[in-house]
Amino acid sequence: MAYCNQKGPSRAAVLLFAVASGTAVANVYFAQPLLATLGGEFGIGTGAVGAVVTATQAGYGLGLLLLVPLGDVLDRRRLVPAQLLLLAGALALLGTATRVPVLFASAAAVGLLAVVTQTLVAAAASLASPADRGRVVGQVTSGIVVGILLARTVSGVLADLGGWRSVYLVSAAVTTLLALLLRRTLPLQQARPRVRYPELLRSTVALFVREPLLRARGLLALLLFAAFGTLWSCVALPLTDLGLSHTAIGAFGLAGAAGALAAAPAGRLHDRGLGVRTTTVALVLLALSWGPLALVRHSLWWLALGAVLLDLAVQAVHVTSQSMIYTRRPDAGSRVIGGYMVFYSAGSALGAVASTALYAAAGWSAVCALGAGFSLAALAVSRMGLSSERSPMPEIRLAVPSDRPAVERIVQAAYAPWTEVIGTPPLPLGSDYAALIEAGRVHVLDDLSGLIVLIPEDGRLLVDNVAVDPSRQGEGLGRRLLDHAEEQARALGLPALRLITNEKMTSNIARYERRGYRETGREEIQGRHAVHMAKTL
Repeated sequence: MAYCNQKGPSRAAVLLFAVASGTAVANVYFAQPLLATLGGEFGIGTGAVGAVVTATQAGYGLGLLLLVPLGDVLDRRRLVPAQLLLLAGALALLGTATRVPVLFASAAAVGLLAVVTQTLVAAAASLASPADRGRVVGQVTSGIVVGILLARTVSGVLADLGGWRSVYLVSAAVTTLLALLLRRTLPLQQARPRVRYPELLRSTVALFVREPLLRARGLLALLLFAAFGTLWSCVALPLTDLGLSHTAIGAFGLAGAAGALAAAPAGRLHDRGLGVRTTTVALVLLALSWGPLALVRHSLWWLALGAVLLDLAVQAVHVTSQSMIYTRRPDAGSRVIGGYMVFYSAGSALGAVASTALYAAAGWSAVCALGAGFSLAALAVSRMGLSSERSPMPEIRLAVPSDRPAVERIVQAAYAPWTEVIGTPPLPLGSDYAALIEAGRVHVLDDLSGLIVLIPEDGRLLVDNVAVDPSRQGEGLGRRLLDHAEEQARALGLPALRLITNEKMTSNIARYERRGYRETGREEIQGRHAVHMAKTL
């Protein structure tokens, strides 16, 4: 079965991607526990100081539109380090700012360049096999979650030890080091398609116009991160009023860091076809989290509980969304993730400016009501958007001669990338599909997104070939085709199925084993190390 298209990134590479992504995105959130201090030093009132965060988020949104799409056409091995070095320069400027215009301009520049985080997410997704993509994206996103939430803790501690400027100067040094490490770690890329920059930007918008799933998940991200920003952009203000230090305020990021625990499991649930269910459960938790958060003045333990629930929910939905949209258009991974993150950035900025202004006018209870409203709206949007995420499973029929070009295209797209892994073209690439179709051996999904070749034998049904269009992998189509094979075997009165795969296609072997297939032998077939597997019905 062709599910994977490359070996995938090493554990060390995924760890470095996670650390670099988390460090870069942390820069967007460093100001949150410092708002009261920044307002006092630069003479900015309580109702307006949230605009520092808004400026950073606005820069981040602009970077998502202007910089992230470059990851689809430029060599990421050069793009990522260059962007990190520019980010280090912007951090140094922010850390030495003495005037309000410089403060806001450098904050916006930090946001603009911190979108390197999304370039790294797309890089990790492109290197992962479709069967493991949710897991890899989840692991990198775990790093991002830790970076976002520990940003407040690190920022508070450094501000208490060395002043708020030390936060940005230390980050500039760390970012420079990461740029050097990634320059050595990122793999060389093959020649990318030449696309004019204006055309590249237009294509990002066109993707969201054409794809309902991208629009649905984008709107969900806007509301989701508006709720997230409502809490984390404003919570420093009531905690400051309660007399807490920068370090104590930042420490509440440790409670929210539990959200990192949801990232990898959510990715694995997506890989199992449970992305929609995961989204619904997480959004219910998000809405419920505002109950304990509203009780912060009664006990800080309520704040800790609410923060854990909120961040678990947000990250579960976030990882699921990114896995879904990348699976839909892996050929434009940087653009779909960048476009999706525009909605994320807009929501975060909305939450930041609305919550701080509302706190100044009506207090913390009104802020919690706002967050709950965003959360319930996200739940409503997710329910309305299910049709674009969970379309009925396509029916299966016998292929007809006119299907041959589509059949050969799917087989080529699904199996050709395995050539480098196993050292020779997989056997399905050399099959005569015109003859197989004429013999009634090829069964296709009626939307021509996948196929299975079934050949009856003496007492068994041979699963000769299963292939799913790479742009549709992760939607459960492979499982649907294998279920069909079992149905056909029973209809023919055959008590068992068998198949042959390659010993280097380890993810597929594991997948078959989970479905009840067991290895029955190994041999060399036309220079290929074949693994025989069978399943008794």
